[in-house]
Amino acid sequence: MSNKEILLTTSQKNEMASLVPLAYEAHLFAYPLILMEYHRRVLTNVSKAEGGRAPMGQMVRGEQDPIAMSASDLPNPDFKEFSAWLDVHDKPMVLSVPNIRGRFYVISLFDAWGNIFRSIGTRTTGEWKGNFALVPHGFKGTLPKGVMRLECPTRTVRLSGKIQSQGMEEMKPVGELSEAVHLVPLKSFGNGTSAKMNRLLGRFERHRIDRSIITDVDPSVQLEKIDPLFFLQMMSELVKDNPPDPQMKKFLGGLGELGYKKDRSLVLIDIDRTTHMAIDKGAEKARKAMAEVDAHIKAEDWEIWAPRTRTVEHAKDHLQRALMTGQQMGMDLPDDHRGYMTGYDSERRPLDGNNKYVMHFDRDGIPPTNAFWSLVLYDSAHKLSKNRLDRSSLGSMDALIENKDGSIDLSIQSFPPLGGSEVNWLPAPMEGFTLSLNIYFPKVEEIAMNWKPPLVTRLD
Repeated sequence: MSNKEILLTTSQKNEMASLVPLAYEAHLFAYPLILMEYHRRVLTNVSKAEGGRAPMGQMVRGEQDPIAMSASDLPNPDFKEFSAWLDVHDKPMVLSVPNIRGRFYVISLFDAWGNIFRSIGTRTTGEWKGNFALVPHGFKGTLPKGVMRLECPTRTVRLSGKIQSQGMEEMKPVGELSEAVHLVPLKSFGNGTSAKMNRLLGRFERHRIDRSIITDVDPSVQLEKIDPLFFLQMMSELVKDNPPDPQMKKFLGGLGELGYKKDRSLVLIDIDRTTHMAIDKGAEKARKAMAEVDAHIKAEDWEIWAPRTRTVEHAKDHLQRALMTGQQMGMDLPDDHRGYMTGYDSERRPLDGNNKYVMHFDRDGIPPTNAFWSLVLYDSAHKLSKNRLDRSSLGSMDALIENKDGSIDLSIQSFPPLGGSEVNWLPAPMEGFTLSLNIYFPKVEEIAMNWKPPLVTRLD
């Protein structure tokens, strides 16, 4: 018992104890919103686009979406990626996409709570060019001809996109496609100014840098240090323009006992000592619960192929949603991407480049996809492994050699297969490594019928 609690009367202690469960849930409820806000601040607090960051309304273009890198630190060799943060209240934008024929692409739109509210791409809107107006909910303005209206449920929107690529030889054409995906303020769209000129003008806009924002510490680490009362006050500010989805609004309305009032900021001086202490204790319990569950998952998850598929929209409670938002922030919808990861062979022994392995896909067990699948190898530092073939992935985009029965064998080892072709060889480093199997635009029905990745067999 703390010294502060000793000073409470019995009735105050009882009142505090009754509020702690609500404060616990409130902290977890607010966590996704504030985590997204801290990511936004860190990644947009620059005067121009550079180093994986860009001002609000401008694109970041590179090999990997920076928010996905901070969440998983796993570079993806199969895509050229881009991202942006938008304020659709202050500046509604038009997203223009060129013809992307013959390549899989996806652009996921996230609300301020980390939920994907719309997916643009091969699966949903097709390969043809299009213009999409990203406007606030209830927008009353008119749109130019040929522009599709996309209402955004929150003021803050995050855009994350990727275009299929393969190898260094495709760097230029895919880079040109990526550059052709661009954002233009709605008020400037169709005014005769070229898209290139609009992008150039955007780069010369003045963007104020907030020196109080810490940019060299991971946002999830920063959230652990925030005062719990300030945490809830921040939520009360953000939620005015960034409402939760309908299922979560009911809980928000029940936070009156903690001092929250709809459409008003939490006034700190109005919070009595008993409620303040309950908020502190609830936050302490919430942070402890998140750390314990995360550690338990890491210690007890003995699936040889661990799923890496987005499930946050199906979270069953506030704790699960808070954890999943951080872990799955860079992931697309399951209908666009399903992933699996392993660091073990079929006997649960750690994968190591000093051994030889084979991954055998039966004819009926090849990853079911409408686009493509890929097996990516990462070294012990979770980076792409360097080798003389400059090959870090193998999959359906490669001209793999099939066996007579239609099955496929992938060789995973440090040296080329003896007396065999290198076409099906995925070079491994002389150290521990992990494998990531990714299926893009998967055939969901077939995966639901109990499809699983084949195990990796060590050749002794």
